[in-house]
Amino acid sequence: MLDQPTEQQFLPSLRQNLKLIKGGVDEEGARRWLIFDPTINKYFSLSRVGLDLMRIWQPGQSYEDFLTRAQVTHPFLEIDEIKAFVDFLDLNGLIVRTSDQDIEKLKYQNSRRKQGWFKWLIHNYLFFRIPVVKPDGFLNATYPKIKWLYQSWVSWILIIVGVIGILLTVRQWDTFTHSFSYFYSWQGLLFYFAGLSVVKILHELGHAYTARRNGCRVGSIGLAFIVMFPVLYTDTTDAWKLSSKYQKLAIATAGIKVELCLALIATFIWAIVPDGIFRSVAFVIASTTWISSLLVNVSPFLRFDGYYAFSDWLGCENLQSRSFAFGRWYLRKLIFGIDLPAPEPLSLDRRKIFIIYAWFTWIYRFFLFMGIALLVYHFAFKVLGIILFLVEILWFIILPIAREIKAWGQMKDIIHLNKHTFIALLLLFSVILLAAIPWQTSISIDAVFKYKRHTLVYAPEPARVSRVYVSSSDEVKKGDPVADLISEDLEYKMLSGQIELGKIQAKLDRVMAVNVDKQQREVLEFSLQRAKQYLAGLTLRADALRVVSPINGTVSNMSALSISEYVSSSEPLVSLVDYGEYEVLAYLPEEQLQALQVGASARFIANNGQMLNGELTVREIKQLGSQQLEYPELASVFGGHVPVRGNEARELIVEGAFYEVLLEPTEVLEQRFDIRTPGKVVIQGVPKSWAAIFFNHLMAVVIREINF
Repeated sequence: MLDQPTEQQFLPSLRQNLKLIKGGVDEEGARRWLIFDPTINKYFSLSRVGLDLMRIWQPGQSYEDFLTRAQVTHPFLEIDEIKAFVDFLDLNGLIVRTSDQDIEKLKYQNSRRKQGWFKWLIHNYLFFRIPVVKPDGFLNATYPKIKWLYQSWVSWILIIVGVIGILLTVRQWDTFTHSFSYFYSWQGLLFYFAGLSVVKILHELGHAYTARRNGCRVGSIGLAFIVMFPVLYTDTTDAWKLSSKYQKLAIATAGIKVELCLALIATFIWAIVPDGIFRSVAFVIASTTWISSLLVNVSPFLRFDGYYAFSDWLGCENLQSRSFAFGRWYLRKLIFGIDLPAPEPLSLDRRKIFIIYAWFTWIYRFFLFMGIALLVYHFAFKVLGIILFLVEILWFIILPIAREIKAWGQMKDIIHLNKHTFIALLLLFSVILLAAIPWQTSISIDAVFKYKRHTLVYAPEPARVSRVYVSSSDEVKKGDPVADLISEDLEYKMLSGQIELGKIQAKLDRVMAVNVDKQQREVLEFSLQRAKQYLAGLTLRADALRVVSPINGTVSNMSALSISEYVSSSEPLVSLVDYGEYEVLAYLPEEQLQALQVGASARFIANNGQMLNGELTVREIKQLGSQQLEYPELASVFGGHVPVRGNEARELIVEGAFYEVLLEPTEVLEQRFDIRTPGKVVIQGVPKSWAAIFFNHLMAVVIREINF
């Protein structure tokens, strides 16, 4: 609305450099016209009514006279619509400003458009553009040399080459996927980013050449920064003037087509060339183009190629803002049952598309902004990261929700209790109730069942089994004989030692008889003492060849123990287990610590499906003393769920914060397991509400992260 009544009475002059261009048809099939403002390279869409108003526009004419002339072709037109049309032209700077009053109004509008430094910083660290080149001259000069690429036979050749390349690559899939490891070096990363840069330059040239092919100017090619990460962009605003949506669609999808063609060629080259730099470059182009084209550019929820292609395919301008308006309108109608007028008159099918698109985009944006918030938090230093994270969450997630709730408050006069509001309140109450009620929960974590006392019995030295005293499953006491062993080498040494001892003793007897000098007698006595000690040691070794049980237990495995069998000192003879005492050791992630307490009951289920019949009780919860994982069978690299990494000593180091949970049985069971059995333990958790669990997790993260 104009500020002064005098300004609303006469039509202002239109700017002379504006161009009126015939456009395509809108989504309802009506002809569309465009106003082109060359000073800002921007197009404004006009309806049929707007076009007729522009045709009879006469500066200085009163609004009433202008309305009378307009009602000749549009009899239902009203003065408010005339004012709204003038306001539209005024707001977008399409009229001439001459008077001091106009200049003051321009200043006021400019001050309204200006953002404070805080708002500017918030929006522009997330996304801003820097134009680099105006490529029209280059495109006009080079297009004749590359226009053959748009012929259909080129597309067919690329498809055939690509299919062959994909089939050949599938046969070498392991080799292809393991090529990623090459790029973990600095040289590999350099090649990767160089290849990515070439692909993205060709992507933008695809947009630019296709725009040139369809008679459009390319305003600029430059750099856009998304969360300070640089990407290329091409300004194809001139495509607005095209009347065919298929021409617009061709421009919007040209970059994706270029990347897919490059991917097909690179995949074929990778499959046929030998290892080397050429194959590595082909891998870079093949992998980056498939990923960026299929995962990023195709998505209509980001304002990249997929969004503009979807918008052109629908024949819909300003898709996102219009869809959001319909999304909010239908949400209010669904929750409150109020019959508000639709944001604009559209067919039922088009309304459904807008609403579904808006809601899916909101969900997508929620997770996207959460991801961006985490990204800026981790990439910035801690203080700045925390600030940017909070700003991101507040500005892009909480504030839009708060604005919508505020809008609901402004509609309180027309909101009444009805079926819709009753269902909405019931759902809200149910969600709050579900979040607030403490639920009985169970925790399933990796664990290992083990017997407290078990041992492997080894031969003291290489020997031959001469006698076996036990059988499998026999009960033995500590000190009971298990087997007798014979060592031929030991027997030979003992016989030789006894002979040597006899010789020394005989010499000493002769010396004592003839009464020779004292020194010779002392030497022989010393030798005799050494020989006796040597024999005593051999006797101890011989005694040790009777293998006895070191514990009270049961013989569980004696596969290596049979008469006349030769055994080594590194090979266990039997396995002894005390089946009467066992325990279960589990590994609890830190985020689940609040849900567990000492004394909780639990059950153990082995990985082979066998279940422990009796109940277990949590006896102790303690922080993991060593980061080295004692039980490899629980490691993620061996099929378990405890995340680990290897170190130079080939040890398994636990990643993240974990607690050891010791569980013991409440009764003695006759059931038997292997000495050490991996599995899972299901523990009865502390009844807690989902809200309390979320709050505890949140506070744990906050406390951990603010610890500088």
